[in-house]
Amino acid sequence: CAHTRGDESASSGSGGLEERSFERPQVINGNYPNFPGNINFPFDSAHLTDAAIKIANEYVADLQKWLRATAVIEGHTCDIGTMEYNLALGAKRALAVQSYVIRQGIDPARSAISSYGEESPAMPNDSEKNRKFNRRGVFKFTPGKYPELHSE
Repeated sequence: CAHTRGDESASSGSGGLEERSFERPQVINGNYPNFPGNINFPFDSAHLTDAAIKIANEYVADLQKWLRATAVIEGHTCDIGTMEYNLALGAKRALAVQSYVIRQGIDPARSAISSYGEESPAMPNDSEKNRKFNRRGVFKFTPGKYPELHSE
């Protein structure tokens, strides 16, 4: 999320807030394997943390098993900053995840990115604790693209 005024350290420090690497997993059509969760980002950043990489690796493993599956990677932000800045930051977050997935050997044609900026919060933007959960990347496997599990 963009911090337009003041010192970022006041909003980005841990301040005793509980660290959490992902939220409740999303399920599409009620039957896709358990999703690892959302990829959370630091304040005003598109940097993949170690925890984010761990979750991204779980999605890479899913894409390696589901050979025809495709995914849309969404980038989200909290509400700090202008709408324009947050849309751009959301795009950078989605691109950071997509780039990582591609570097792990997944065909670039199997993923797309989308930015929602601050427009689709996971939690109300009424506290710093909640805003942390809105700074995220979300994997959504494209409907209708689920093949049978690949067997070797």
